[in-house]
Amino acid sequence: MSVCYQNGPEIERITMRGLNFLNMLVGRNRYRLSAQLLADRASWADIYTAWVMACVDYMWFMGHGDPGIGAPKEEQVRVARLFQEGAQEKECDAFLEGYKKMLTKPHYPNVGSADSAETICSDIQKKMAGAPLWLRMRVSAVCLLTNSLPETFFAEGAGWTAVLLAPALAAKYAAGIIEVTEGLTLELEPCAGPGPGTGLVPGTLMNRSGEMRCMHIRYDGVDHPVRLPPHGFLRALFSDSGCSRLVSLKGGISCCDGGSAILQKGDAGGDGLFYAYRTGGAFRLVRMPLPGPFWDAAADENNGVTGAVVLTANELYSTVDPGQKLLRSDGAALPVRCYRSGSQWARLYEDGSLVSNLPGGETMEGVTAVAEEAGRGLLVCRKGRCFDYRSNVEKEMTEGGFVQAMLGRFLQAGQGECEVLATQFARWTILDSGEVR
Repeated sequence: MSVCYQNGPEIERITMRGLNFLNMLVGRNRYRLSAQLLADRASWADIYTAWVMACVDYMWFMGHGDPGIGAPKEEQVRVARLFQEGAQEKECDAFLEGYKKMLTKPHYPNVGSADSAETICSDIQKKMAGAPLWLRMRVSAVCLLTNSLPETFFAEGAGWTAVLLAPALAAKYAAGIIEVTEGLTLELEPCAGPGPGTGLVPGTLMNRSGEMRCMHIRYDGVDHPVRLPPHGFLRALFSDSGCSRLVSLKGGISCCDGGSAILQKGDAGGDGLFYAYRTGGAFRLVRMPLPGPFWDAAADENNGVTGAVVLTANELYSTVDPGQKLLRSDGAALPVRCYRSGSQWARLYEDGSLVSNLPGGETMEGVTAVAEEAGRGLLVCRKGRCFDYRSNVEKEMTEGGFVQAMLGRFLQAGQGECEVLATQFARWTILDSGEVR
């Protein structure tokens, strides 16, 4: 064995006759395991062999009545695959249900109760919403076997989700990066909803080169040029996991009602978030400090102070409003995109639900795309129909008009410009060089 408790010895291998050993050992000695070990393939192999295999053997015995032998090799292999990428939800649910019933049998092994098992599983489902199925299975298996809530069993305490989900979330983000090559063409279908059982997929169109590159967004047979500066990037949404069906494209400039803006902009040093403002005729661009990589951002305003709403892998927070905070570790579902235009704001979730301050209700369903139109307001594509909220009332519009509003900041850019956003207070421009003016 190469896996050790964070504050103790190497983990011990259990047998069918000692399924309740871990419950007592961990409780008595307060041993804690690092959550990181469950995301590591080699460490998980050791944990599975030491702990879960005995459970699989006992479940086989319960169904076949032969205490002298364990489960056959093919059964062990089948179950082991439920804890790996590619696991099927139906099979995992069936195994987990049997696993819970086996561990909570009142005579033996009597590891906790049915109620405590449900509490553990509900807590894991809530705090790991959106995490890979195989990772949720690993956490469920060890926590049920030790009859522990994750925050009491893992050495990281309340921070266990951030530690455990970081690699998986980083991989998910990396998988959504589409490198922009000169002439890349993407078909735009703003009303094309995801297929059954799937959701909206966030992606980032990224120009990794040191030169401006021009791509094309094709809508209704017409190609619209969109230019990305050196190291520039744009946030996008797709309706398929392969990131081939583009439903929306979001600009890098976001503003409220004032003469300032928030810019998502890359440079040779990496992706950055900037606060831009004009004062006394002078222009200022200030890089905003961030705790790490961010997945999206939008302007925000609170009591006349302008800042940003920032989306990361683990939280959504506002730099000017402490009351706006969603933590994945608290079980909150995080949006895939956030928007702001003038006084209107919105958060779009993977399942197509839109939380906003738009007229007509706080939450909308079936949303596939949102467009920011300078500082005038938002437009929404919902259930195959497009709506304009810029006058603070809901007005239906054509899909073509919606696309023009979404791409307007790119199509109105002049020579040497990639993106332009103009309000009654200011005009913001990202140049081909990547500079802002």
